Amino acid sequence: MAPNPQELQKLLTERQWYFLPYYRALVERHREGILAADAKAQIAQQLLQDFDINIFDAEQSGLNPSTQASRADQWANNLVSNHVLDDYMLVVRSTRAILYPGVADNSAATPPPTSASLTKGEIDELNVRRPVTMEASTGSRSNSTFQRSLQLAEHVRGLTGHKCVVSKGSCCSFQGRDGKPYVEVHHIVPMANQGGVAVNLDRTQNMVPLCPTCHAALHRGSAQAASAVLQPVLQWFQFTYGATFQGANNDLGIDVSEVGLLGMYGLATVS
Repeated sequence: MAPNPQELQKLLTERQWYFLPYYRALVERHREGILAADAKAQIAQQLLQDFDINIFDAEQSGLNPSTQASRADQWANNLVSNHVLDDYMLVVRSTRAILYPGVADNSAATPPPTSASLTKGEIDELNVRRPVTMEASTGSRSNSTFQRSLQLAEHVRGLTGHKCVVSKGSCCSFQGRDGKPYVEVHHIVPMANQGGVAVNLDRTQNMVPLCPTCHAALHRGSAQAASAVLQPVLQWFQFTYGATFQGANNDLGIDVSEVGLLGMYGLATVS
């Protein structure tokens, strides 16, 4: 049986965006979270069943010369590591990526539209709300993560006009699907530390807009690369809020100096 030609052409034309509605529908059905690899496997099975499209078959979508695998296989991977992050939380634990359905706000009963600017009162309310835990079981193991406010994240992006605070030539800049410059929101003290502090880490005084390159440098880079990003982040914070990051977050009861933050990212001090 030959692949459905119309659907195959859509896949080849739209590339990884072809998979987006399948990912959205699947993740929404798994409110407890689902492994990214499992999501991809289920979508692959659905496409094979419905359209006879095998995303692992290079004869259908072409060969990726860098991986020697099907291009469609790579497109499915790219979607998880790129656009899905805008809509869903991606938690990486021991090399396993887990997708969770996103939430616009987990505290206000009637949150404002996502296009509306938050008032000072609404920002204050979200900043101090009690963190909400999500539990996910994967096999014999159980993981927990903490819900974020997408509204607060959008507010923080707006503080810089959707630009990276580092603003160097190495910053990655491109237009997002919403028509605005794409920028991510980094939690300076990682949300993984939420269980060890009494106050909410998903608050404006712990969030900063970063381009994907700078964001990755903090989470995946060397100590030197991370420090090169963290220093301008802390400078921007003091300029924006009129207080040092340590001074604004002394209620955490943990070391939030540059050395302490690098340690939270799994890095030693740069000598």
